[in-house]
Amino acid sequence: MQYTNVFKSAALVAVMTATLVAASGCSDSPVGSEETAMLLSVTPVGDSAIINPNDPIVLSFDRQMDPAVCEPQVLLYEGDRSGSLVDVTYVWSTDGKQLTVTPVEALKSETTYTLYVGGGLRDGSGLGTELAQAQNRYGARWVEESVANGYGPNGECETPQAQGGQHGHQHRSRQMGLIFTFTTA
Repeated sequence: MQYTNVFKSAALVAVMTATLVAASGCSDSPVGSEETAMLLSVTPVGDSAIINPNDPIVLSFDRQMDPAVCEPQVLLYEGDRSGSLVDVTYVWSTDGKQLTVTPVEALKSETTYTLYVGGGLRDGSGLGTELAQAQNRYGARWVEESVANGYGPNGECETPQAQGGQHGHQHRSRQMGLIFTFTTA
């Protein structure tokens, strides 16, 4: 489910633009120093066991996220990432800060699953997302992979960097996202 804001009046756009310009003058932050979004929590936590197969998977962020960018980067696999991709639905809270991922069919009992959260998540303003806090608190592991043709494992374009005299694309730390594994009851 995606949320689209439609402005029905040019006057409303003009008022909002004036408000944003005025508000930007009040900031103590230097230009270009916007903070990245934060992945605050993931349920179930990584390395969990005896999870109810009917429970949804919930990711919480500190701000409104961009569903079109995030959804293709939140994937559920049976087993590890080489296993079958599980069909899921994505539902966002009305404020766009919480994503609920629900398998189309109930998960199998006594089975391990892997949730992949890609490194290219973006908030509603297009800023990247800090995943380290969730990794430290919620039992995730970094996925570290080479980047082929400038794109990560799910097609997300990563940050351009020069490496050894060659220009390539990859996340600054070569970390292509997080994986959370859990086992159902």
